[in-house]
Amino acid sequence: MKTVTIYGSPIPYKIQRVKNRKTIQIAFTPERTLLVKAPYGITDLEAVTILTDKASWIHKHWHRLAKLSTNPVNSEFKSDALLLYLGQQYRLKLTTSSKDLVYIDGEHIIVQCSAASDTYPAFAQTLLLKWYVEQASSALLSRTNYWAKIIGVSPTRVTIRDQKTRWGSCSNRGSINYSWRLIMAPSTVMDYLVIHELCHMKVANHSQSFWQLVASYIIHYNEQRRWLKENGSILMRLFAPDK
Repeated sequence: MKTVTIYGSPIPYKIQRVKNRKTIQIAFTPERTLLVKAPYGITDLEAVTILTDKASWIHKHWHRLAKLSTNPVNSEFKSDALLLYLGQQYRLKLTTSSKDLVYIDGEHIIVQCSAASDTYPAFAQTLLLKWYVEQASSALLSRTNYWAKIIGVSPTRVTIRDQKTRWGSCSNRGSINYSWRLIMAPSTVMDYLVIHELCHMKVANHSQSFWQLVASYIIHYNEQRRWLKENGSILMRLFAPDK
C-alpha cells in the first residue's frame, strides 16, 4: 500500500476515484488507512500534494486513532471485557444457565446463556445485542416523548437502527431514526441527539437559527457533540463485522 510521510510518520493511504465527483474528501478507515475520495482526473502526485497540505489534520487524527487502538473498551467479546452502557464502563460476565437473560449487577453486565458450548459465543452475543437494542428503544422513545412535549412537536414514528454514518435523522414527514449505539453514551448525550432531531421538525437545516433553537433546550450542546466526536469510534466497534 502507498504511504505519505506526515511529520516523519509514514501513513498508508489509498485513492478512490469516483465518477462525477468534483471535490476531494479525506477520512481514516477503521484500519487507520487514509482514504482519499477524488475525481477521476486527479493524479497520484496531486493527491499527495493535497494530503501534505492537510498534514496538521492528518497528524492529529492519526494519533487519536493510535490512542484508540490501545483502548480496550468495546474492543472484544469475552468474560471480563470492558463494555460501555450509559457512559459507564462495565465488566462483561458470561455464564451458563438454563434461562437466557442479560442484566446489570453492580459493575458487571451479566449474560446468562443456555446455548451449547459450540454455539455459546454467537448466541451470547445475540442476547447482548438484543438487550442493548431493547434498552435503547425504551430510553430513546421515553426521551423523545418527553422532549417532544417541551419543544412542541409530534414525531410520526421513532425507529431504532444500527446506522453506520448517522447517530440520528429526521425525515420531512416527522419520522425519526436513532442508532441503538447511543445507549452506550451518557444520558446527556442521548438527550442532545433527541433534541437535535426534534428541532429539525421546526428547522430542517443546520443554520444559525437551528443551533439557537437547540441551545434554548440544551445550553452546552457542544460538549455533547464533542463527546460523540471523541468517543464515537468506541461505540461503533462493538459488534462490528470484524469482531
